[in-house]
Amino acid sequence: PFTVFAPTDSAFAALPEGLIDSLLMNPTGELANILLYHVAFGSALSTDLADSMMIPTLQGDDVLITIDSNGVFVNGAQVILADVTADNGVVHVIDAVLIPPVVEDTMMMANTVVDIIVNSDDHTILETAVIVSGLDSDLTGNGPFTIFAPTDSAFAALPAGLLDSLLVDPSGDLSSILLYHVLGARFATANFSNGQTINTLQGEDVMILINQDSVWVNGVLIRIANIEAQNGIVHVIDVVLLPPSLTGVKIQSIDQSGLSIAPNPITNQFSIRGNLNSGYNQMDVQLINNQGQTTRVWNKINPNQTITVSGMSPGSYYLLIETDGKKYIDKVVIN
Repeated sequence: PFTVFAPTDSAFAALPEGLIDSLLMNPTGELANILLYHVAFGSALSTDLADSMMIPTLQGDDVLITIDSNGVFVNGAQVILADVTADNGVVHVIDAVLIPPVVEDTMMMANTVVDIIVNSDDHTILETAVIVSGLDSDLTGNGPFTIFAPTDSAFAALPAGLLDSLLVDPSGDLSSILLYHVLGARFATANFSNGQTINTLQGEDVMILINQDSVWVNGVLIRIANIEAQNGIVHVIDVVLLPPSLTGVKIQSIDQSGLSIAPNPITNQFSIRGNLNSGYNQMDVQLINNQGQTTRVWNKINPNQTITVSGMSPGSYYLLIETDGKKYIDKVVIN
């Protein structure tokens, strides 16, 4: 009989982008090793498992069983459905894909940040832009780098004709825009802090904001985080970041604006208050949820005007305020 630790579809979906496709290209290689690492000889029901037990797999390496008040774990992956019996063994459903040590380094860390972009079906425009601008040779170096990688849909959302004009002179504004998406150090999302400003390789800063479990860069939600490469890390975003030097618009913390939001936390109503020196007139305001979706829009709001948010689900949000050609962002809580 066999014992199978079976990752769900969502567990495979959580693997770095493009990894499954590359594994399927050589199914008898690393893919087979990974699958065999989820299988053990013998039928081990949950009652047969013990904390700190090591179980040999058909791949050859052991997996570690951990049992605590939160449940049963295999190499840190939680068993979410146990003891699904079959004629020839038992299946335990887990919430993550187990990676055997013998292939972990080569599989998860073999690529450069450029390889990750090139192997992604959602980053064909970014791939072209990086190559024609000549940045591919730089970004395959030792680094480390952190890349905020806009998807094809992000580039498609740029004003009509802008991308074509940028591609005419790839060493000019296009290169500047691309380098504005690159940090000269490795930043996993766990390394960011709320309100942090980080200098990019283009020379200007981006601002990091953290809202519960979501991380934002310049007000743009990181959709897929922490895709590891040998020379850095890639975070997927769905908006192209434009440097302030090209647009004249820099997203700043509301603390830099002379404005404040009161009350915060918000129950039903709030106002954006300006001090005597702020001098702001009307403002356009967006309320953005943790999925990066704009849930409410208020245009031409005056300072101190009462704004109603009744009917909104409780939780953390971002308030994006645009006034006098400047953008400010702040974290708010709705009770």
